[in-house]
Amino acid sequence: MKSSPSISIIANFYNSERFIPKLIKSIAGQSFRDWELICVNDCSPGNDLEIINKEITKLRISDKVKLINNEVNLGISRAKMVGIKVAQGDYLTFIDGDDWLAPDALEKLIKPALKHDLDLVVMNNYKILPCFNYKILYRSQVDEFDKVLRYPEIFEKYYINFFGINIFSVTYWGKLYKRDLVLKANFVPPADSISEDELFNLAVFPHVRSMMFIDYAGYYWRWGGITSGKKNDIWTSKKYLSRMLEIYHLRKDLIDKYNYNKAFKYLVIELKNILKTCISSLAMYKSSSIDGAEIIKYIETILKDPAYNDVKILQGDGRYRDDTFIEAICRKDALSVYEICHLDYKKRWRSRMVKSLLHILIYGV
Repeated sequence: MKSSPSISIIANFYNSERFIPKLIKSIAGQSFRDWELICVNDCSPGNDLEIINKEITKLRISDKVKLINNEVNLGISRAKMVGIKVAQGDYLTFIDGDDWLAPDALEKLIKPALKHDLDLVVMNNYKILPCFNYKILYRSQVDEFDKVLRYPEIFEKYYINFFGINIFSVTYWGKLYKRDLVLKANFVPPADSISEDELFNLAVFPHVRSMMFIDYAGYYWRWGGITSGKKNDIWTSKKYLSRMLEIYHLRKDLIDKYNYNKAFKYLVIELKNILKTCISSLAMYKSSSIDGAEIIKYIETILKDPAYNDVKILQGDGRYRDDTFIEAICRKDALSVYEICHLDYKKRWRSRMVKSLLHILIYGV
């Protein structure tokens, strides 16, 4: 008789009090019943632990729940790894602390997985704006739903998803992973949360030998999320850009390791776009001001990274609307980079205002 569950659901919580009841209720109401829920309270300063206990008792699912209370905050990715270590399910799926599942989500994921012994199943998802009761469908951009896909076609066709091409979500959630596959990947989680989902999948995906995209949306994620609202200042952006440069070099090494050269240009395009987006969020001052000069000095430093030498492969392509920005990067011209981003900042004031207002309406911060 099988003693372990078919699916381990790993949910991590940090300041998630308002959202816990909906998450746990969505799991307790699943049509597929052979699961365990692993709740990782990542040393939340709030009442997460108390609310989790209250909900699992009220819904009478305490016997299906493992509750882990981290004594120190490990961060999103390391907290998930704690859950993976205690998981007993044949398959793993993940859910963030402010999200929820459709009632038949686990059933839709596990049926093809068991029928075809799949390593990975990917479903669509909904982005939710709660205060407006509005949802947006995010559907995988594939033409082969509900079809068993196998290696090496999987790797050749879809690994590029983690190098700047948006084919399907790069998140932990919205997927069903064979547990042995995840353990085989031996993923070492980063200390911070920057691109932690993508890094996990970069490590796991090369080991996938069979998978399926299902044309079904069963995961609901809140716009903004409980980790949003981070301050846009030069020190936050410095940390972000520095980390993204580390990840750029890591992914470039993976391209070399797997001889996956078709991803390189897309990786460079993403590098350029990240620089522009990040600096544009800061470039609110005239370049002649003290604050502007400080950011320009920072840009001079960041452009010294060898990664930006790769941007030269984009020169003269003619397909990009920001050729002047590409040329400025290649010249290591920090002033021109800043001026271009300053103009971009001024053009985008309406979208920034709308986003800020939406976040206040939804989350109150």
